[in-house]
Amino acid sequence: VALAWQVLAIRLMLGFAKTKFGESDVSKDNLFLQGFFIWQLLPNHLSWYLHHAPLWLLRASYGFMLFVEVILPFCAFFTGPPRFVGAWGLIVLMLGIFLTGNWGQFNLGYIVVCLGLLDLH
Repeated sequence: VALAWQVLAIRLMLGFAKTKFGESDVSKDNLFLQGFFIWQLLPNHLSWYLHHAPLWLLRASYGFMLFVEVILPFCAFFTGPPRFVGAWGLIVLMLGIFLTGNWGQFNLGYIVVCLGLLDLH
């Protein structure tokens, strides 16, 4: 059962990464988030402020998102601290997405999947 949770967490996040960084021109534009905060499903007030954030912050956030969506899912295959760091990185990303827009309950559901990765044994 634990392996199924790990594979689900990895598969979902790598699917997002493939869509975002692999198949489109987004990978060439490290200011992708500037537009995303406005054209996402239901942007909120925080999205509007982040749309107008300094460019260095948007680029740093894009780098964090790239690292979390491409590298950290593979931490689920390890035990101990790497899995713990990977799980918390994925959870922080989902909380950030949850705070900046309305994606329904998807973010909370993915956080529940990531809680299964916190088993350090």
